[in-house]
Amino acid sequence: MTKAVLLDDEAHCNEAMQRMLCTHFSDIEVISVFSSPKDFLEFAPDNRFDLLFIDIRMPGKTGFQVLEKIGQYDFKVVFVTAYDQYAIKAFQYSAIDYLLKPVSDEDLIACVDRIRKREQSKVQLEIVKEILQRIPDEKARVVIPSVDSYEFVFLKDITRCEADRNYCKIWLNQGEHPVVCSRPLKEIEKLLENGSFLRVHNSHLVNIQKIKRFLKTDNCLELLDGSIVPVSRMRKDWVLERLIGYSDQ
Repeated sequence: MTKAVLLDDEAHCNEAMQRMLCTHFSDIEVISVFSSPKDFLEFAPDNRFDLLFIDIRMPGKTGFQVLEKIGQYDFKVVFVTAYDQYAIKAFQYSAIDYLLKPVSDEDLIACVDRIRKREQSKVQLEIVKEILQRIPDEKARVVIPSVDSYEFVFLKDITRCEADRNYCKIWLNQGEHPVVCSRPLKEIEKLLENGSFLRVHNSHLVNIQKIKRFLKTDNCLELLDGSIVPVSRMRKDWVLERLIGYSDQ
C-alpha cells in the first residue's frame, strides 16, 4: 500500500485531491492532509510515507522551502501548482512531477503512472527550483476587478495594497491614486501568491521589491515611492526573517 500525504493551504484543493486518489487508486492511502507547512514539518520527521503532493505557493513558505527544511527524505514529490506555461517547461525538462491546478482526474492518473515508472533526485529538484526562480516577473499579470472595470496589471508594477473594509486599494508604480478593487485584501493576497508579496499587517500587503528600508524605531517599512507602511508587532519577526533572515526568536 502506497502511503500519501497532501499539503496545500487551500482546503478545497486538498479535498479534491483526496477524493480523486480514493476514487482511482485502491492501493494509495492518504494518511494525512495538511493546510499548514508548519504542521507538516512537525509531522514529517517521525512518520514514514511514500508520496507527497505539495503546493508551491503557500503563505510563509514555498514548497521548495518546506523540502529544504526537512533535509533528507526518501518519499517521492509531486508539485501541485498554478504556475503558468513558463514554469511548466521547467518540470517538463526534469523528472520532477507536477500537476497543474485545477487538477483533472486524467492528469492525476497520468502523473501517478509516471512516478511509478521512474526515480526522482534532489539534483533534479534543484534544477527545477533554479529555472522557476529565473521566470521573468515582467511577464506575470493579474486581473484586478475594480468598481467599474477590469484592470490588467503587471505584478512588478504593484507597490502595495491596503484594506478598506470590503474593498482594497492597490497602488501602482508612480501612481498618485490607487486602483480601488472590489475585493477584500484577503482575496487579493491569494491572487498575488507568487512569493514577492508580504502581508506585513492585517491591513497592508507590500511588494518585497518595492521596500527601501525597515525603520526599527517606528516598526514600519519605507517603500521606494516614499510611502510608509506599518508592520504589526505580531508579524515583525516573521517579516524580518523573510527580508533578511533575522528573527528575535
